[in-house]
Amino acid sequence: MIFNISMKTTLLTTTLGLALLTPTVASAMERLFTYSYETGTLNAGDLELEPWTTVSAGKETHFLRMDQRFEFELGITDRFQTAWYVHFRGESKDVTDDSGQTTRTTKTAFKGVSLELKYQFLDPVADVLGLALYTELYLQPAETKVEAKLLLDKHIGDLVLVANLVGEYELGFESPGATEGKTELYLTGGAAYRVTSAFAFGLEVRSKTEIPDGEGVETSVIHAGPALSYRTQKWWISGTLLPQVIAVGGENAGRVDLEHATQLEARLLIGLHI
Repeated sequence: MIFNISMKTTLLTTTLGLALLTPTVASAMERLFTYSYETGTLNAGDLELEPWTTVSAGKETHFLRMDQRFEFELGITDRFQTAWYVHFRGESKDVTDDSGQTTRTTKTAFKGVSLELKYQFLDPVADVLGLALYTELYLQPAETKVEAKLLLDKHIGDLVLVANLVGEYELGFESPGATEGKTELYLTGGAAYRVTSAFAFGLEVRSKTEIPDGEGVETSVIHAGPALSYRTQKWWISGTLLPQVIAVGGENAGRVDLEHATQLEARLLIGLHI
């Protein structure tokens, strides 16, 4: 079956089960959102494992993609952390050839590794506004990407507000001697309310704009939807469901764009404090 879904589900369930059996430790640095980053970092010497699952579904024809990402985070100082990622992808979609015949293809692939650096300058509780910078370098079999994020957040009692400004440049090597570049710009944000010390719910919004090299805006779409999170002293879990709201740029502006973007984005994160 596509993506070996049952195997991956078993892996995540087993990992979470092991975490529940481990002795109680200091509270992990949970995430309230899955597409937006808060400014907090791990304490010096802390280590956290984060399995990610992202599902992208629905285009003009059949399309289903599952990205699996395994992250290892390490606190270097109380304001600086690094992380290493391993990426995998499974995809099922309909492809129409020159004769007009449509075939459904399914494939899985190793999608490379990446390195993250994150530094917090201001704290969202002690300072007027939380501020951090984040950068990530992706090395993949057929492409290289570099990403930079400006992270802002604020805690007002039990209310948490977050905003990210993100720029990413991707250079693809699909054929020998030929490269293809693309810039992606993201503006993400969210608001979450801590109902209890363990449970929070909120809303997350993501705007994504794609600009191929030498061309104008190909697409710019907005996804928005609910975000839920739960934490314990040993682990946390966070999920977001983002249906597409509207395209605000590109040739499909003013309506839902299923030519370049998906109808639904969903992500589940699990954090295991080691």
